[in-house]
Amino acid sequence: MNRLLIITDVKSSGGAFTYLKNLIYLVKHNNIDFSVCIYENVAPLIKQYLLRNHVRTFYIKERNSKNFLVTALDELNQVIRIYLRFQPNRILVSSTVPGKYLSPIILPLKFYYVLHTVPSETLNAIVSYIINKYLNPTKLIITVSEYSKKYILDNWNIYSPNYIEVIYNTGGIRSTTIGKNNKKNIILTIGHLVGYKNPQLWLRVAERVLAIDKRIKFIWAGDGDLLQEMRRKVKNRKLNRVEFIGYQENVSELYRNSIIYFQPSTTESHGIAVVEAMSYALPCVVSNRGGLPESVKDGANGYVVDVNDPDLYAEKIITLFKNKKLRERMGKASRDIFFKNFSYKIWYRKMKKLIFN
Repeated sequence: MNRLLIITDVKSSGGAFTYLKNLIYLVKHNNIDFSVCIYENVAPLIKQYLLRNHVRTFYIKERNSKNFLVTALDELNQVIRIYLRFQPNRILVSSTVPGKYLSPIILPLKFYYVLHTVPSETLNAIVSYIINKYLNPTKLIITVSEYSKKYILDNWNIYSPNYIEVIYNTGGIRSTTIGKNNKKNIILTIGHLVGYKNPQLWLRVAERVLAIDKRIKFIWAGDGDLLQEMRRKVKNRKLNRVEFIGYQENVSELYRNSIIYFQPSTTESHGIAVVEAMSYALPCVVSNRGGLPESVKDGANGYVVDVNDPDLYAEKIITLFKNKKLRERMGKASRDIFFKNFSYKIWYRKMKKLIFN
């Protein structure tokens, strides 16, 4: 019997939480006995989701040490205790922090390490040796873009690229319909309000665009450390066509009401919200960083802009706003690319084959 232990370091809303929900949907629909191991200080909305869906959950304390090996051994000890209670025959780790909960790779069972971020630092030589020793066709690293795979190979000094598999993210919405009659000139962004999402530059772009055409409205949906600061800036600058609306449980209507999706991140392993926007036939204006250019093809389903060029961002947004036919053509291309590369069916099929083969 397949018995899966899912270990996740997700603590709040965002792409990793969307991924967890997709994963739970997959295993439930395949009648797999599974449990989730998660931090006890996780956000209440995630605890509520797990309770609402009757997920067997093991809560653990978050461990952080300046010494990577000490942290890894502590994490392994936690997992072994849960392993002895639940007796899984495979473990899947969904990690937003490179190296977090990688140590269970040494356990005698199938192991899949899903890394949602880009490892910017090199691994300890001993840890790198251990990973290479244990990686094999039943112990794999899964990442969400070719960009991320390159950094894992280089910074973790992985000998064989065959043991790193790219499975692109899908959205958190399994079926989408396109709203055609309720568009509201909204330029939409969804995601955490944190530094690498580039909200400061986003606001400068909004100011430039609104100085040209005040019919446009900019909306950012998502919580995060910078939420209150960005709201204060909007209020102080009297930007009544800009809103930071906080976390939204249901974002379908936001996508349907919008005409352009905008993501100026300074780094992004892939970007779940971008592919969700594509599923709603939105043209996308994104930065040239990380895995974003793997989803958005410049001039085809949107524009890829240098991350530090607010004037060019504004120019591309205005170009799309003023040209409905161009928006519709690029929006159709977005939806076509989504169904070809990023649909839930594709993700579901690949993950099912990987985990349960």
